[in-house]
Amino acid sequence: MKYKLVALDLDGTLLNDDNYISEYTKSILLKLVKKGIYVVIATGRSYSSVKPKIQDLKLGHPVICYNGAMIRDGHNDEILLETAVPDTISREMIKISRRENIHFQGFINGEFHYEKESKSSSFYQELSGLNGQIINFDNLDSLNFTKCMFIGHRDSLVTLEKSLKTDYNDRCYIAFSKPTFLEIMNIKASKAKALKKLATDLNIDIEDIIAFGDGMNDEDMLDFVGKGIIMKNGHESLKLKFENTIYTNNQDGVAKYLEGLLDE
Repeated sequence: MKYKLVALDLDGTLLNDDNYISEYTKSILLKLVKKGIYVVIATGRSYSSVKPKIQDLKLGHPVICYNGAMIRDGHNDEILLETAVPDTISREMIKISRRENIHFQGFINGEFHYEKESKSSSFYQELSGLNGQIINFDNLDSLNFTKCMFIGHRDSLVTLEKSLKTDYNDRCYIAFSKPTFLEIMNIKASKAKALKKLATDLNIDIEDIIAFGDGMNDEDMLDFVGKGIIMKNGHESLKLKFENTIYTNNQDGVAKYLEGLLDE
């Protein structure tokens, strides 16, 4: 296999719709590791949400989380990079969420906080396996979120995205990670930027990296690497731009594609 690093999104890519990695996929990933290939998770999830999904693989490789706003060491959990949303922007996002009545939550020190219970907060807790904390954001002196996000109906979030990109596109990174998750990060954060740092640190050429994803928050990463692959179940606009897998995340699409490369 000519690639030295494989970057993998989680939700909709490596994870199936039941929210786990199949034994077959795990076996292929471990074969890659035995060949000395780096397997790097690159996800919008927090590290505490990622770790239970991959801990039995014992990859030991860096993990890109929060859509590139943080990199953690897979060996000792050390934070290798963190790029937070500035306090002023965090507070402006909170005001917008209150005005539009859209659920909003922010991550600080690996925990997520929100102001009131809703179907959206319950859904997120079930999906991520994390328990959030209710708090009045106005009572916090510092609101440097690693990532913050709006959760709601797709149509409402699409409208909000257009508004935010008009007013904030030069001040923060805005991307959908799921159709109902609109995420806000520091302008300096993205999966591609985090992957670029790792490639430099590991002395790996960009052309020697292959990446897999399914959503709009994967686009910059798929563009950046030597080969970007979009899942069969991926966003339609990305399927027109990148090579497609012939299988979905529920059919071990990543593993089947990688298995075909193992003997190259």
